[in-house]
Parts: sequence; C-alpha cells; structure tokens
Amino acid sequence: DKWLEFTAHKYSLTGEDLILVIVADKTPRVKAEAALRETERLYQTLFEAANDRIGLYTPDGKALLLNSAFYESLGYTREEFLTLDQQALIHPMDRERIDHESKDLGEKGYSAHEYRVLHKNGTYLHMSSKVVVIKGEEGEEDLVLFIMRDISERKQSMKELERAKERAEESDKLKSAFLANMSHEIRTPMNSIIGFSNLLNKVDMDSDERELYVSRIVSNSESLLTLITDNIDLAKIESGQVTMNYGRLLLSELIAEMKQHACDEARRLQKENLEIHTKVEVGDCEVEADVLRLTQVLKNLINNALKFTAEGSVEIGCKLGVSGQTVVLYVRDTGIGVAPEHFDLIFDQFRQVDGSNTRKFGGTGLGLAICKNLVQLMGGRIWVESEPGSGSLFLVELPLKLPSIKKQYQPPLEQVSHESESKLEISFLAVDDEPHTLELYQAMLNGMGYSVRTAPNGYEALRILEQFQLPDLVLMDVQMPVLSGTDTLRIIRERHPGLKVVAQSAHALVGDRDRFLKEGYDEYLPKPFTTEQMEKVIANLIGK
Repeated sequence: DKWLEFTAHKYSLTGEDLILVIVADKTPRVKAEAALRETERLYQTLFEAANDRIGLYTPDGKALLLNSAFYESLGYTREEFLTLDQQALIHPMDRERIDHESKDLGEKGYSAHEYRVLHKNGTYLHMSSKVVVIKGEEGEEDLVLFIMRDISERKQSMKELERAKERAEESDKLKSAFLANMSHEIRTPMNSIIGFSNLLNKVDMDSDERELYVSRIVSNSESLLTLITDNIDLAKIESGQVTMNYGRLLLSELIAEMKQHACDEARRLQKENLEIHTKVEVGDCEVEADVLRLTQVLKNLINNALKFTAEGSVEIGCKLGVSGQTVVLYVRDTGIGVAPEHFDLIFDQFRQVDGSNTRKFGGTGLGLAICKNLVQLMGGRIWVESEPGSGSLFLVELPLKLPSIKKQYQPPLEQVSHESESKLEISFLAVDDEPHTLELYQAMLNGMGYSVRTAPNGYEALRILEQFQLPDLVLMDVQMPVLSGTDTLRIIRERHPGLKVVAQSAHALVGDRDRFLKEGYDEYLPKPFTTEQMEKVIANLIGK
C-alpha cells in the first residue's frame, strides 16, 4: 500500500481559473510512524509486564514514569504512592549508607544498592536496586532510571542457610566437646580401677586397706558401667530400638526402693549428712508402668540431686496429677539450682550448664537427655523448677492406669488449674480396632487433661458422631476391618465437613503423610508417637 498526500492550490492565469495539484508520496513517513507506535506499544507492554520495579525520575525526585509493579509490590495504588515521601519508605538504618553510596552517582553514571523498603502493611521488603543516570540532550535535564528487585525470599533463604550452618557447626563443636569429655569420664574411673587393682598385689596389706581398695574398684566399675549403659541407651533411643515393657508396681514400694538407693548412693559419695525424705500422696495403690525404665529415670534424678547438693536434704515423692489421670513423681533437693535460661539445655544430649575445664562437677551430660527420651517413650513429660542457689525440683508426669486411685481420690477444686479446666472442654474420638491402642490413647489424652470417647471400628465411630456432641478432634486408624479409616473419613466429610481428623498408621512409610493429606485427613501421626508429638498436632489443629 502507498500513502499519498494531495495539495491543491487555486489561482488565475491569463484570466482563466486554474488548480495546481501537488502529489507527495508519504508512505515512508507513515510506515515509520506506525513502526514507532508499535515500538512504543511493545516497550510499554514490556515496561508493565516486568517483575522488576522500574521508575523514571527527574533529578529532584519527581516521578515521570512508573510501572505498576513499582507501587503495587508495596501495597499502594499509583495515586497513593505519588503522594508519599518515598525516601521515608527506606529503612532508617539504611538511608545514611545509601546516601554515602550515591555520592559519586553523577561521575559514574550508575550505582547499586541493597536496602529495606516499608510495605503498606508495616513489614519491610529487601530490595536490590540499580540507579542509572540518563544524560539529556543539550539544553535538556538529565533523568534518573531506577530498577528495583524484591530479594526478600533470597535474603530469608540466606538467613536459613546461615542458621543451618551455625547449627551444624554448633553440633560439631558439641560432639567434639562430648568426645573429649567422654574420654575424660572413661579414663578417670579406669585410672582408679587399674591403680587400685595393682595395689591389691601388695603383700603387706591389712584387711581394712584391702577392703577399701576393693570398694574403690567396685565403685569406679559401677560408674564406668553406668557411663557405658547411658551411651548404649542413647544409641538405642535414637535408633528406635527401645521398647516399653509394662508391669504392675506399688508406688509406695517404688518410693521406698528409691529412698534406699538414695541412702546407699549418699554413703558412697560420703554425704551421710544429707537428709533423705520421702512423701507419698497417692495412697497404697498399684499402677502400670515400665518398672525398669521408670526406676532408671528416678535413679538418674536422685543421683543428680545428690551430686549437686552439698548439704540440706533430698526429697523423693509422688502425687496425683491435676487431671486426676496421671501420676507425678518428683525429686526435690536443696542444691545449687539451675538458672531458668538453662532449663531446656540440661535435657539436650552433649550439653552441660558448665562445660569448661574448670567445672566442679563431672558427668557426660547424657543422663537427663536419656530421662527425657524415656519419659516421652512412656507417654509422659519431664520438667524442672529451680532457681540458682535455691535447689531444684525435677518432675515426671506419666499417664499411668490408676484404677484404685480414681475411686478413692478427688482433687480439691483449688488444685485444678484454669488450664486443666479449659482442656477438659476439649473432646476427642479415638478410632482403632486394637483395644490396647485405644487404652493407650485414652490414658495419654486423659493424662493430658482431655476427655475422650473410643470406637473399635468406623461404623461405631459414625454412630458415636451421630449420637453425641461432635468432638474437637478424631484420631483415626487407617487400616481397620469392617470399615477402613479412609472410607469412614469420606462419610465424615459428607456429614460433618468441618470436623478435624488425624490419620494414624503403623506402616510409617516415606510419603505416607502426603498421601493421607491428599485423601482429606487434616494431619498424620505415624505409630508409635510420643505425647509431645500428639500435643503438637493438637495445638496445630485446634489451637489449644
């Protein structure tokens, strides 16, 4: 196609009217203008579609061009953004640095910065920006081009990587310190064992001297055996090879046995001046527990109490938990105490409050870590209450079966905390075809202060949901006869779409959680699980 321009002029020549027509070919100009418009449209599209924030400013800070990402990424409309003091959006701690970095902008013609910019919602975004000076033609002012990119996610990833690196380095340091300490703790009793064994070869030795040497060998051998046992126990716990063997025991007999152990240990440590007390507040009743592991935990707590108490007393006792469904066993001492900021640390493996070469008390730092793991395996919890110089109180709460206590003991109203009252308002439905599993769930949930109903299969669970008030949470075994957990879930979703349901399975294969969530479950707990894991799921799903 051609574009022509016609120009006509009328004039008179020799008395006769004439018209002069001039025809000009404007095709090149029209095509050039069309190409320019297309180029402008293309640049405008690219300008608006860019993820980066692009702005063109005058040297005095007046915005000439802004793409929508420039202001929308900060939560503003264009009109709102143009009314703001844009310099004030930069984090106060970054402004001085940016001013310093921009001093030679006029000479270099560009600069680059990283800084934080305030979003409309009050949070700060990390930005990376490039500033370029566009020189104006003669007589025209320069322009300043800003190109900014949101690097908040990158900064967050870098922080997480740095934290992971610090944790890994800390872990390496702890393991190195642990190995060095372990070498010390092994060689110390071995030195006594070997040394006193050699002394027994003396011919001119009286019976008292021989008895003393033998007692030193036995004592150090027991210390070494405890050290080895602790390491083996920790390895078993970490590899999941520890199983609980429940049996019946009298709490009064257990406390009496622990008192005897404390007296024997006090004599061994030559601390006969320490008073050993016991207090049993639950009556003469039987409970079910792993006797061996529970004894191991209590002995460890008693040994620590004796080690860190120079004078005063150690008290060993038990009482009923606030919920009435648990037993709390405790060891109280008048020793050096623990600062609150170290409460979590003392239960971590490889960690000690004082790990220096000048520390007064020995040990590997494994004892309380093992106690914590064993208590959790028994479905309970362990914690400490203490202040430096005021002694310590270590408590173990276990969800034990207490048939006789339930009948004869009702806690006074003033002993029931507001927390237990709020927990009792939360109800659960546990569904499993294994009766012992249902007993365990009932004990665990009752021990945590919650009410619970149980159902042996999906049909019974559906009946309970129709007959009684809906629970706050359903614990659903996936593999069951009669009606599987997943089939039951489908019916629940039709009838009670808002009800929270947690899948439970003993398969515990990789990818199970994703599969169960896709099937419609709200969360997944692989068997076996600890009370701590269950409490975390409960907190996440019902916010209590």
